[in-house]
Amino acid sequence: MAHAVTPSTAPNSGPTPVAYEQALARYEPVLGLETHIELGTASKMFCSCPTAFGARPNTQVCPVCLALPGSLPVVNRKAVESAIRLGLALDCSIAPWGRFARKNYFYPDMPKNYQISQYDEPICVDGHLDVTVDTPEGPRVFRVDIERVHMEEDTGKTSHVGGATGRIHGADYSIVDYNRAGIPLLEIVTKPITGTGELAPLVARAYAAELRDLARSLGISDVRMEEGSMRVDVNVSVNEHGADEWGTRSETKNVNSLRSVERAVRSEIERQAGVLDAGHRVVQETRHFQENTGRSISGRSKEEAQDYRYFPDPDLVPVAPRGSGSRSCAPRCPNCPRPSAPACGPSGTSPTPNCATSSTPTPSTWSRRPSPRARRPPRRASCG
Repeated sequence: MAHAVTPSTAPNSGPTPVAYEQALARYEPVLGLETHIELGTASKMFCSCPTAFGARPNTQVCPVCLALPGSLPVVNRKAVESAIRLGLALDCSIAPWGRFARKNYFYPDMPKNYQISQYDEPICVDGHLDVTVDTPEGPRVFRVDIERVHMEEDTGKTSHVGGATGRIHGADYSIVDYNRAGIPLLEIVTKPITGTGELAPLVARAYAAELRDLARSLGISDVRMEEGSMRVDVNVSVNEHGADEWGTRSETKNVNSLRSVERAVRSEIERQAGVLDAGHRVVQETRHFQENTGRSISGRSKEEAQDYRYFPDPDLVPVAPRGSGSRSCAPRCPNCPRPSAPACGPSGTSPTPNCATSSTPTPSTWSRRPSPRARRPPRRASCG
């Protein structure tokens, strides 16, 4: 369950943010959360380099993750299995077939200068996660719909040395560590989250906490936000009550604590309300949350659609997760970490009582090996 945290009222550039209660009196927030989870595999997504956190810079690299000419990637099977496991836990439909694509973009810390991701063929789609928030009237459950879960590779880490902010502006020089480049990532994208009202910050925090506990209980990641193995991009827009269209959204990037997720949502609602009250328009942009002030600063504009020039990666064969479509989950499932998720019962019958909540890893004996009779995978799960 989530509890309120009030951000700092330190000043920020632009129109003065309005008080949270005043903002909610005039505007309705809409949220969208994009969460990146680094998988706890022994090797990277497309090569055999180790993934240990804290190694000496640029010691866990090879010709593949450094994109040297002639090197060829190979998909990490355990990463694919981890994606399926999370998708099943989120009640997603699992794609019987999919491809990786190249996302072309200027990545200063990605040697290939493109990222291998999934574009129009994600491995998991159409799921949900129920979260519980404390209110004065008692616990309230919100259903957060999941649009997609897709696989990709992480970038390296750029550090800007000198200057007061730790960002590139004002820095004396920058250094790059490629150890993280190529580590397997899952990106979990929600559908727009509406109807949360004043509880929007708490719903965002509760969702991030529930997703973290789910990944940890499944054993697919250590989800240590302080080490960057789970990061949340917080999308927020506000619109007047009763408006037919949603407002323009901002995207606060790489928020790395549950407390900061809550504070980022709250402060962005206050900021956007202040912008609109001053007669200005909200700019579609990325923003960076500042822990010391509880506010965010502007990043880069997203006013114009970015053309990433996606196309299927010619060096990777399609992924066809055998047997994932059968979606048989009993009794090989790990203990369900969600209070609202029913335990698996016989197909076509009422679910058995809820599993106990657990935020600690459980020994996994889960196997996704297909039945010899499995031919055409169904779209939805059947517990049996």
